[in-house]
Amino acid sequence: MDGSAVQFDESQLLAYSDEELNHFIVSSSPVPIDDDFESSVRMLSSSFVAKYVSPCRSRVPADKVSAMNVTESIGIRVPQIHRIVPETGAGGSEGQFLIMGRVRGRTLEDVWPTLKLAWRLRQYIRTMCQRTSLTAGGLASGSAFCKFWDFDAYGPELHASPENLREYMDWWILRLPSTEPRLDLEIKPFSMFMFTHMDLHTRNMIIDERGFYPPFFKRAALRTVGWFPSGWISCIMAWKWIVFQWISAGSKPAEANPLSFIEFRSMGQAGLVDDK
Repeated sequence: MDGSAVQFDESQLLAYSDEELNHFIVSSSPVPIDDDFESSVRMLSSSFVAKYVSPCRSRVPADKVSAMNVTESIGIRVPQIHRIVPETGAGGSEGQFLIMGRVRGRTLEDVWPTLKLAWRLRQYIRTMCQRTSLTAGGLASGSAFCKFWDFDAYGPELHASPENLREYMDWWILRLPSTEPRLDLEIKPFSMFMFTHMDLHTRNMIIDERGFYPPFFKRAALRTVGWFPSGWISCIMAWKWIVFQWISAGSKPAEANPLSFIEFRSMGQAGLVDDK
């Protein structure tokens, strides 16, 4: 098809071939994150967006779809997925595009200082945590890769039990060769996993990596913002963000402290930082 002469027709979404949709998607504008970065979401039309899912081990499209279905089933609104399109073309990396309904409104980044939103987010997080599991990871794949050990070459076993995952985390803390064990960070036993959104980012509250993770992950997954203005207002905003985090996700438990340490050590093993 000659994409330069053809405009995307929303009414033909289900009729287009995968190749045609790939052309429309790559020709559309990406959603900007800030002045330097663009997101993996493209504005396909006024009603549809296309979110790219790379084929890496920590981002399994079936996990995303299953997580969105579960989230909707417990009463939390999520974008509707209208079609899943495999990436095509010579430069493709076997990823997929999730074509979803466009969600209009302001991002949490713009409106989070309104603390009543913290109470709403608190309700959502608590509702999600009521769904529990005896195995970890994505709902379809069982892969428990996440930002804390995404640089590890192997990761936890699929559908890991609480004891399996605890032993994996303790290996990084206590038994990693050529490093000092950190007995003060040893993970305490836990008995179940909770349904957890692993990327509660203020710029993007659409469903991302979700699955079953230890209870203390819910607070650590609410990312700290780094875009406060300079000067004395920065101190006020930073304090208000701490209050927002506390209301929405609870106080940071001691069990969450080892997570950044594991992330640092996994990056060191990958040669990205000096962890000695």
